[in-house]
Amino acid sequence: MNFSRIKKSVPAFLMLAVIITLVNPLYPRVVSNYLGSAYENQGEHRESIGPIETRVIKGAAYFLESYSNYLSFLNRLELCDLQPQEPGQLETLLESAISGMESTLKEYEQLLDISGQTRYNQRAVALLKTFDFRAFMAHNDLIPDIFKDVEAYLKNGDINGISKALANDFSRILDDLVVLRTEIDSSHLPSPGALLKLQGSYSRAFLFGQYTAAVLFEIKENM
Repeated sequence: MNFSRIKKSVPAFLMLAVIITLVNPLYPRVVSNYLGSAYENQGEHRESIGPIETRVIKGAAYFLESYSNYLSFLNRLELCDLQPQEPGQLETLLESAISGMESTLKEYEQLLDISGQTRYNQRAVALLKTFDFRAFMAHNDLIPDIFKDVEAYLKNGDINGISKALANDFSRILDDLVVLRTEIDSSHLPSPGALLKLQGSYSRAFLFGQYTAAVLFEIKENM
């Protein structure tokens, strides 16, 4: 299958992923970790990991695995004019990205079920309501449009809202991956716009989760 019509746009996607990683600080945990510390008896002590945090960690791992497979898909797409591709290689990478996102959503479904029945840790909520989000964003050079969405949930103590927002993002990514798979299976070339939308969705979800983890790490350190 000839992907030369769309491969010209791939380097920009890969460069975007590299730039995002380089210009945004990495924290000890990446995608929405430390959510558990905002709930009662769910890991407020440093050495404990409760069922909520367990779901967050597993969901983050599956998400990053899916994202990695999608970037590998773009990588192979970029090289298709220079190196012979094994039959089905692109399809396999895309299928792996879909499988990872499906697993991510399953973890978040369980997360939302557990967190919906668990009371917030009021100490964590109080710290979030007095947290200096503006100073934190400036100090860490965060992207305002994304961080302000995180702030809108956390400053009001809406921890469940963070999980629901991410679950919605993951669902949209999965839908777009399935559409992309259908196009490739039917030998239709996906448009640069479709690839750009998918890459943007992955990047935004990654940063939304990372910014959440960064704030909650600070909150946990002060509990």
